[in-house]
Amino acid sequence: MVIERGGIHWADLRPPGGSRPAERRPVVVVQSEKHDRSRLATVVVVAVSSQTDLARHPGNVFMPAAVSGLPRDSVVNVTTLTTFNRYDLEDRVGTVPLAVMHEIDAGLRLVLGLGPDHSRDPSPASASTGSRPFGPTLPDSTPARRR
Repeated sequence: MVIERGGIHWADLRPPGGSRPAERRPVVVVQSEKHDRSRLATVVVVAVSSQTDLARHPGNVFMPAAVSGLPRDSVVNVTTLTTFNRYDLEDRVGTVPLAVMHEIDAGLRLVLGLGPDHSRDPSPASASTGSRPFGPTLPDSTPARRR
């Protein structure tokens, strides 16, 4: 089976836990095309819900049945970002239209705090130097000079 970004598949998300979506439901593939073609056994997806009132939450995207291929209007719930075994996905039932995929991307950026409109760096180091190295700050390993 071909896995592609924007593909809508049915998946069994059992067992449920906490506020995590449960049962058999549609998911949208949101990982990059490069990862779709890789040999990784996992795929990054977001769950789709028929509870259309979820569309009022920031970042979530309303998706009419007429454009999704699903039996009823739905909402892509971007807060349910998860990895899933690609071999447990069922055949694709639809594809998210490009305009809706752009909305999903914007919702993911909002939820994950990505991009210039959403990111912030709370570290004091960034205020004084304008940048911060990737990863943890390590103590200076340069030997002290004697005077």
